[in-house]
Amino acid sequence: MKSNKIVKFKLPNHDVDLIKINGPEYLVKATKIERGNDVTWFEFMANDYLELKKFLSIAGYKQEDGSWNYDTPNWDVVNRYEDMIDNIYNQVMQKQ
Repeated sequence: MKSNKIVKFKLPNHDVDLIKINGPEYLVKATKIERGNDVTWFEFMANDYLELKKFLSIAGYKQEDGSWNYDTPNWDVVNRYEDMIDNIYNQVMQKQ
């Protein structure tokens, strides 16, 4: 069952740029995007937000050649995506 709930959050532009490189198909699902000088504000339908969250949870393990590395990934990249998830989650929970 699809939810009609709208989820709103913002991300620093440098994080948005990283998502654009690795998963632009998730950003185009936003119902609203407004890019500022430092941050980008998003509105997603709840189900599309959950898909973005799933993508962010595995994106750091994808290598530049398209393969997946769960054993020895670039931990800086993995941690950056995990920080994005935490940032978004905290914003969403504060608005409820």
